[in-house]
Amino acid sequence: MRDKRMGANMFRSSFLVAAFLLLLPPTAQAALTRVWVSAQGVDAPTCGPLSAPCRQIKYALDNAIVAPGGEIDIRNSAGFAPFTIAQAVSIVNDGAGVASIQAAPGGSAVKVAAAASDGVLLKGLTIDGVGAGKNGLEILSAARIVISDFTIKNVTNGIVLSFGVASSQLNFSIRDSLIHKTTNGIFVSSNGTAFVAGEISHVAISDSDLGIFFLAGAKALLTDVSISEARTAGLFISNGTKPATVTLTKCSITNNEIGVDNEFKVFSYGDNAINGNISSDILNPASVTRVTPQ
Repeated sequence: MRDKRMGANMFRSSFLVAAFLLLLPPTAQAALTRVWVSAQGVDAPTCGPLSAPCRQIKYALDNAIVAPGGEIDIRNSAGFAPFTIAQAVSIVNDGAGVASIQAAPGGSAVKVAAAASDGVLLKGLTIDGVGAGKNGLEILSAARIVISDFTIKNVTNGIVLSFGVASSQLNFSIRDSLIHKTTNGIFVSSNGTAFVAGEISHVAISDSDLGIFFLAGAKALLTDVSISEARTAGLFISNGTKPATVTLTKCSITNNEIGVDNEFKVFSYGDNAINGNISSDILNPASVTRVTPQ
């Protein structure tokens, strides 16, 4: 009889332990080098594998689901909440569908505030501010950033590179993207002793006040860039204490109020189509310098 009671007590104890364990929250896993997000995903401490994707990019970043230097892959079409990147990471939609992010009123859809040594790669995102969002993509700090296959529309600023990490350099590449219906399509600036340099290629910008605005020490090569329907100027290059330096090749700048408003030198390979603008094609043609490809 005593043995039966002991057996029953042990069974009850085991049952209670098992029930208690079921009530505990899932144990967080080690950060993953590759994380999946999906419309059918669930945000939880154990999400991330292909078999159990997360729902939001923001959750994977904010909760250390993805390791620094890792990759977040988008599995299928979904809408995502705005997010901030504070680490080296790649976020990739490699043709899985539409990965859309709606910028909150007065805010940014995607903000990059990474360390001065971090690299960030972003591919295949669609951003819509619905006429109220301030920034599509705002880059404040990183060592290098690659932006590819983006569609950005209905925001005040499409892409903002406003780099201010003292004595550091941000290298950028913006490729194969569409920017439509903005105040500034792309705004590039450096602050203090910071320096911004990079390239913009195969990008089309339409229906803006300023298509591309270069300010304060920025340096860039524009290749096969199309700018049209700018109400002020397609390309504005500011002259200040740190003049911007811009080189153009195979670009089309047409049907704008002013094609190129250049307060400082513009370097050209001589193979651009800058014509058909309303007030002026090039505001200061004497400041355009012809260069020969090497």
